[in-house]
Amino acid sequence: MNKQTLHCIAASLIGGPIVGTGFSLLSHQAGRLSPVFVLFFAIIGGFLCFGVAGQAFFGPYRSLNKKMKEFAFLFLFLFAAVLTVALKVPRFYLSDAGFFAAAAVYAAAFLFLLFSLLAIVWLSTLLPGPDEAAGPPKRTVFLYSAPPMLLSLLYLWAFFPGILVIDSVNQWQQAHSIFFNDWHPVVMTWIIVLTTKLWDNPAAFVILQLVCADLISGYVIYAFRKMGTNKWMITAGWLFLTFFPLSALYSVTIWKDTLYCYFLLLLTTVLIQIIRSEGKWLKSSIHLLILYLSIAGLIFFRHNGWPVLLALFVIFPFFFRKNYLRMYAVFLAAVVSFLIVTVPVFSYFKVFPADKLESLAIPVQQAGGIIKGNGEMTAAQKQYFNHIFPLSRWKQKYQPTQVDSVKFSTGFNKNYIRQNTAAFALNWSAIVRQNPVIAAKSFLSMEQLVYKLNIPQSEMRPIFRYKAFNSYRPVYFLSPKTVKRYHIHYQTFYYSKYGTQYANTGLASIIEDYDSVFLHGMARILVLPALYLYLTIVLLFVVVLKGQWKLLLAALPAALNLGTIFAAIPAQDPRYLFSNYLLIVPFFFLISLIGKKGETHV
Repeated sequence: MNKQTLHCIAASLIGGPIVGTGFSLLSHQAGRLSPVFVLFFAIIGGFLCFGVAGQAFFGPYRSLNKKMKEFAFLFLFLFAAVLTVALKVPRFYLSDAGFFAAAAVYAAAFLFLLFSLLAIVWLSTLLPGPDEAAGPPKRTVFLYSAPPMLLSLLYLWAFFPGILVIDSVNQWQQAHSIFFNDWHPVVMTWIIVLTTKLWDNPAAFVILQLVCADLISGYVIYAFRKMGTNKWMITAGWLFLTFFPLSALYSVTIWKDTLYCYFLLLLTTVLIQIIRSEGKWLKSSIHLLILYLSIAGLIFFRHNGWPVLLALFVIFPFFFRKNYLRMYAVFLAAVVSFLIVTVPVFSYFKVFPADKLESLAIPVQQAGGIIKGNGEMTAAQKQYFNHIFPLSRWKQKYQPTQVDSVKFSTGFNKNYIRQNTAAFALNWSAIVRQNPVIAAKSFLSMEQLVYKLNIPQSEMRPIFRYKAFNSYRPVYFLSPKTVKRYHIHYQTFYYSKYGTQYANTGLASIIEDYDSVFLHGMARILVLPALYLYLTIVLLFVVVLKGQWKLLLAALPAALNLGTIFAAIPAQDPRYLFSNYLLIVPFFFLISLIGKKGETHV
C-alpha cells in the first residue's frame, strides 16, 4: 500500500465522520437523529473524502484552461453554499449552542455538499457515451408511451372520475355555462367543453390529458434514442418519467399545470434537437408542427407561458440566425395565434379577464410581512394600507408562506388596488425600501418551495392530492358585483354524479400508502422540486465543462418559466414547479450525447 493510499484512508477515516455528522445535524431536528442514520452519512462522507484526497474527483477539470478552472471551482464553491442554506432544517437548534458549535456544523455540512458536487460531476463523466443513432421507427413513440399510459389509467380507476381541486371545479362549472373567465386559462376550459360533448364526465378530459402527457413522454424518449443516447440511460429516464410518484397522479388531476409542464418538456426536447442539428431538424414539416404544438401548449395552458415565448423571440436571434428562420416563423405563428385567441375570440365569447391582482402576490405578501413585523411606515402609508385591509387584520391573517389567507379574506379591498395600481406600487416600493430586511425575509419565505430542501409539511400545500371533497359549492372567481350583474349561476359540483362508485378504493389506498413513504425522513427530499432544480443545474454545469454552452439555450424556457414563478408564486404548492421533476430527464440524456470540449454531435 503506497503513501498516497494511506493518506486517502486517513482522510476518509477522519474527515468522513466529521462531514457526515455535520450534514446530519444541519438537515435534521434534534432528537430525530438515529445512530444508524448518522453512521450511514459518515460512511458516505468517508467515500467522499477518499475521492477528494485521492484527487479522483478532479479528473473532469484537469484539461480545462486556467480561466475555466477558476470559473468551475468558484461555481462549485458558491453552489455548495447555496445548498447548505437550502438544506438547513427550519429553526436550527444549534443556533442556541454558541457561534463556534453552529459554525462547525455549517462548515462540515458545506464540505460534505461540496465534495458531493465534485463526485456528481465526476460520475457524469463516467456515464456511457452515445450509441450510434439507431433511427428507431416512429411507432416506438407509442411503445414508450403505452406503459405510463396504462399506469395512468390505473390511477384513473383508483380515483375515478379524476381528481378535482377548487380550480377544476370552477372550470367544470364554466364548461356548463355560457360565461367564461380567464382566471384559469380559458382555452383549457374550452377543451373541457369539447370533451363534455363526447362524454359529460370529468374522466373524459382526464383521459385526453393523460394520453397527451404520456405521448409527450414517449416522444421525448424516442427523440433521445434517435439522437443516440445510451440505451441504459434511456431506460433509466423512461422509468423515472413512468414511475415517479407524481407523474401518474398529476395525469389524472384536472388542473392547468400538468399539460403546461409536459409541453414545456416537449419544447425543451425540441430545442435540444434544433441546436444540436444546427437548424437542420427544422426542415421537416412534421417537426415544425411539433414545435408549434409545444409552444401553443406553453402559451395557452398557463398565463406565464406568454412572457416566456416573448422572451425567446427576443433572445434567440442573438445566437441563431442562419438555418433558423423556420423556427422564428413558428414563433411568429404562435404569437399571431395567441393574439387572435385573446383578442377577437375572447371578445366574441365575452371572456372575463383574469384578475390583475394575481400578479401582485409577492408585493401583497411583503406588505403583510412589514405590517406584521411592525416595520417602519409613515402615517400616510399606514392609512393607505389600512384602507386596503385593516392593519389589525393584516397582522391576524398574514402567513409567511402563502398570500391567499390575506388576499381571499372578507374585507380585503381588491378594487382599491385595481383602481390605482400605480399608487399601490409606489406605496409598496416605499415600505420595502424602508424595511429591506423584513421585506427580504417575507420574499424568501414565499419562495422557499423554489429553493429549500427542508420544508415542514405544515408550511406547504400537500405534495400528493387526492379527492378531498364529496361536493363543492359554486366557485366563481369573479366579484359578487359581476356575478349579480350578469346573473351568473353555477350548480354545486357532486362527485357522486359522475360514477364514483366505479372507483377502486382498494387500489387508491395502496397508492396513498405508497405515496406516504415519500412524506417522511430523507425520502421526503425526493419529492421536493428544489432537488431536481439543483440536479438540473449541475447537469447544465457539465454541459458547460464539455464546451457546449450553446445547448444551455435549450434550458432558457425552463429558466424563464422559473423566473415568472419566482416573481409571482402565490403559495407553496408543488404543482407550480412540476416541470422541475420532468426537465431533469432531457438534460440527463444530453450529457451523454456531448463529448469533450470542441466535440459536436449532430
